[in-house]
Amino acid sequence: MAMILYKVLRLYPHNQFFNRTLQKDMELRNLSLPTGVKVTLPIILHHQDADIWGNDALEFKPEMFSKGVSKATKRPSCVLPIWMGS
Repeated sequence: MAMILYKVLRLYPHNQFFNRTLQKDMELRNLSLPTGVKVTLPIILHHQDADIWGNDALEFKPEMFSKGVSKATKRPSCVLPIWMGS
């Protein structure tokens, strides 16, 4: 049941955006972001990205979560916790 819930929440997230305000200056590749900048990540784009979740990212295959959320992706460090809000 948990695998089905994770898959549904990944394909249809309850929040559309993940919003944060930077607490310190940061570098993002060649982009400098100063303290106080508001950063928004569209969760749906992240959750359906084939580079992160695999070529079958849009298919309903709950078994991808059989070994847990972090092992369901190609890059575990990119996993947004499914339960996090904005």
